[in-house]
Amino acid sequence: ADGFHATDTTDFTSSRWMRTRARLDLRSFEPTATLRVSFKAISFGTPRTLVVRQGRQVVWSGDVPADVTREVSFAVDGRASGALELRASPGAVPIQRLLPDTHDARPVTINIGELAIASG
Repeated sequence: ADGFHATDTTDFTSSRWMRTRARLDLRSFEPTATLRVSFKAISFGTPRTLVVRQGRQVVWSGDVPADVTREVSFAVDGRASGALELRASPGAVPIQRLLPDTHDARPVTINIGELAIASG
């Protein structure tokens, strides 16, 4: 993965804040006709649109709210050579801009958690 901040862990869950653009490399998976990808997403501060591409093909696009978690699920071609490219708009804002007491300067857009990738 590229374009994500370090893992945040809370209780028994972990997630990562995405910058404006991110990449998930699928090369470590055995080539198969279909890979099922799923994760939970929530936007920071304001709703955002998330677009996921594999190569030039959009495999998922939708709105990610800032107040509730969105379940995201889609299938991709496991034989394709391209990584998954994620892009959020509008772009990243520093956490401290909306939560000044945190002193957290990480620029973030969408929090991705419970990522699962499976064959079939």
